[in-house]
Amino acid sequence: MKVISREAAKTEGLSRYFSETPCKHGHISERRVINNACMACVAIGDKRRYERDKKNADYVANNRKRALKWQRANADRYRERQRKWNDEHRAEKRAYSQEYQKRNAAKRSQKLKQARKENPDHFRELGRRRREKPGAKEKARKLSQKWRKANAERYKARVQRYRKANIEKLRIVFLANTHNRRRYVAAGDKVTAAQLREVRARGCCAVCGATEGPMHIDHKVPLSKGGRHELSNLQLLCRSCNLSKSWKDQTEWLQERQEHDYPLTPLTE
Repeated sequence: MKVISREAAKTEGLSRYFSETPCKHGHISERRVINNACMACVAIGDKRRYERDKKNADYVANNRKRALKWQRANADRYRERQRKWNDEHRAEKRAYSQEYQKRNAAKRSQKLKQARKENPDHFRELGRRRREKPGAKEKARKLSQKWRKANAERYKARVQRYRKANIEKLRIVFLANTHNRRRYVAAGDKVTAAQLREVRARGCCAVCGATEGPMHIDHKVPLSKGGRHELSNLQLLCRSCNLSKSWKDQTEWLQERQEHDYPLTPLTE
């Protein structure tokens, strides 16, 4: 801190100065040019008054009004002060935010639900903007996968409730998908019953190695993505792996499993 006398500070038009001379309480800090007050003593006095009057509504309101007036009059200085404080207290801020969110989870959830109910158009617009951001789709997919992995039982129960409540809708979707599969099969593609028996005779899941439970015959490259309905494109998967793979390409799906540390023991044909 630059040492300067009170008279020199007045000449330069400064509001504070620093002379390394301790105040009567022993503080070595900046002083106000206008009344020679020690800034350390001022801070202690302000804190004492705040502790005494912090439950006084008028005192709090006046303090906030004065602070807001100063912030508007010194916008650049205020922003720089805030940036510096945030940089110095980043860890404390993060810890406080996490603790506050945990302590008020139910209250925040209820408040958000109420806001969505009162302003549905506003939240739809926010969702649209979020989805349009670069990389938003991939980020949402990874967050969804992370949540499902951390809440496996909860996710399973949710899926079961949905299926039970939407049996007719799911039946219609299944029939539509069956119709679409027939459209995707290229002319001349054909798998015989003997070839299907050959695939089933492999006896275990081609990805996780499971031998128990129902087995599904799956297209490595889905028909909807240009895969052929022929023996070289068929594999035997357990029910869990086949439902997980869904419409995905084999390579894409295996990569996702590796990223999330799922069991992966592919067998050579």
